[in-house]
Order: sequence, then structure tokens, then C-alpha cells
Amino acid sequence: MAMTQTATVDITESDSAWDALLAAVHAAHPGIKVPVPLSVFATQVGGSYDGELMVIGRAINGWPPDVSLDDLAEPESRRRVVATARATDDDEPLAFVHREWRRRSGRSAFWRMAWRVCEALQIGGSDDWAHHLAWSHLYRVAGQRSGNPSAPLSRVQRGACTELLRADLHRLRPRRVLFLTGASWAEPFLESLGPSLGPRRDVGVHAAGSWDGRAVVLADHPQCRPEEPMAEAITDAFRELAVSLSPG
Repeated sequence: MAMTQTATVDITESDSAWDALLAAVHAAHPGIKVPVPLSVFATQVGGSYDGELMVIGRAINGWPPDVSLDDLAEPESRRRVVATARATDDDEPLAFVHREWRRRSGRSAFWRMAWRVCEALQIGGSDDWAHHLAWSHLYRVAGQRSGNPSAPLSRVQRGACTELLRADLHRLRPRRVLFLTGASWAEPFLESLGPSLGPRRDVGVHAAGSWDGRAVVLADHPQCRPEEPMAEAITDAFRELAVSLSPG
């Protein structure tokens, strides 16, 4: 999924995990094929985010600027890469979702599903729902041009990316977490992070459960899935979890 960079993070992520991640990617070449130029992504938080929903994808292409392997060689240059990944061109971090809806984001099954879920759960309004989200990805490094990270590139970065996600969840404290990744992508992260999810057989939904007082739903990436029934299955799972998490 390619996007224009227009967002920032107010909550600082783990600098040590970031350095370990980028150093590991640099060290892996030439042992594995690294798709340069690279796209390096940092978690983005909407200006109206209040913990209602965090949405997580697999990885992202097109997060400017182009990053070379030389940019990952030294600690100082790695810090510059992370600072740039967090940078913003907008006062509202997720403004691009609405601004580019007709041209780009509205053509993304990922963003259409996020919109459907926000609408059903009454998160934000028709013109600002994305501003109420936290948005991240399992893998922070991918090719700039296209494609998810390969299996070798995923293995290289998985440990550090898990720690970055753990830090995000601790600092952002979302009450709902939606993985739009598919089970095989998310399960290595979930095994390390620790939530116990129960299986579900709804359209596009693999599992759901509670974890440290938050509701977690694991669903397919929505590309080529029936979007309306899948959105209904996701929101049904969140509503059922809300009942189970209610005090008393």
C-alpha cells in the first residue's frame, strides 16, 4: 500500500529498537536481497486520537523519502532516517486520508475497511474519522516501490518491529486494536506480545479476544474480500468484546 507522507508521532517510540531494526537491515545485505530504495515507516497518530481504535497493516510502500542502505550504516544517519519517517507536512497527521480519498486512499481496501469500521462504531464523523485513529504496520521497512517485505527481510526485522509495536501499545493505550493483516502475518507478533485470542469463523475475521483491558480483532487484509460483510463481522466482534470487558 503506497501513501504520501503527511503524518507525525507525538509519542516517541523506542529509539533503541529503531536503531536495532535499521542496523539489522543494513547488516543483512548482501546475505539477503534488500529492495532498495527502502520505505521506512513510523507509527502515525491522528490529532483527535483518544484511544478508540488502532489499525495495523502489514507494511507500506511509498513512505518518503527514498532510503538507501548507506543511510542505515551509522547510528547518526539511522537517527536521521527515523526523524524523517516521523516528519509531517500537515498540522493534522492523518489529513492525507481524507484529502486524497478520491485519488488514492479511497482506492485502498485497507482504508475503506477502516472507514467502514469507524462508521459502524461511530468513531469520528464523515469528514474526520481518520483523525481519530492510530495507524501502524507490523513491519516498518519495505521496498519503496511495491510489495510486502520478503520472508528473509521480515525475519531480519521481526524482533525489533515487535518491540516497536509493544511500545506503541503501551504508550497509545488503544481500547480497540484491529489487525488487517491476515493470521499468518500477525501470529508471530501476537505470540511474542501475549494476547490470547479465541478463533472466529466470521467473514474475514480469524480471531478476537481481550488483552490488558483492550479488545483485539485479527482479520484478513481486506483486498479482494467482501467489504461490507467483513466490516460487519469486525464490528460485531468488537461489540461482543465490549460487553465482556464491561465492569460487573
